[in-house]
Amino acid sequence: MNIKEFISAFLKRSGAKMFNAMVLAKVIGFLVSIAMARILTQESYGDFTYAFTAVSFLVPFMGFGAYQSLVYFGARLKTEEEKRQLFKYAFSRGIILSAVLSALLLLFSSLITINRPNSQFLLVILSLHVLTFTLVEFVRNYTRLVNRNDLFAKSENWYNALLLVLAVAGALAFGVTGYAWALVITPLLIGIYYLKKLNQKKHSV
Repeated sequence: MNIKEFISAFLKRSGAKMFNAMVLAKVIGFLVSIAMARILTQESYGDFTYAFTAVSFLVPFMGFGAYQSLVYFGARLKTEEEKRQLFKYAFSRGIILSAVLSALLLLFSSLITINRPNSQFLLVILSLHVLTFTLVEFVRNYTRLVNRNDLFAKSENWYNALLLVLAVAGALAFGVTGYAWALVITPLLIGIYYLKKLNQKKHSV
């Protein structure tokens, strides 16, 4: 396949939309960081960063590889029904395993934040991010599995737009706690909405 054919195939698979969505995600992520640095106090932002670092450490272990393997093994399947059944199997186990990670964070939150006690409540909230972010990652990978790159791009755009709105509104209204809840609620809402869309036979949006 030459370069021209590759670009043509990429565009036919809504590749441009995916690329634009990823660029927009980077821009919005940057804007959120700037907004939080201006809205939150230095101390509260430090508490958040400490708690979120602990959560970020567990992100690679979310679902214990269940949602990553969805695309790898699903690509070998031929029918949409087979892919749907694989999704249900991987999703049920991935969510349970991520719930275990969230529970572990809750259980050891006081120990993890022993050097920064004010971060404990934020860590308790953000422990739920492990669970809700697993949900949205499953949805993203499923859109790729069923060749709905356009739907992947839409979910990514709405995710980042909603995160920006909720993060700023939450931080202005409730401070760092509102920002933490925005990181939990955003993937939950987007994940549930697009999961319902994907479960429709025609995947309409």
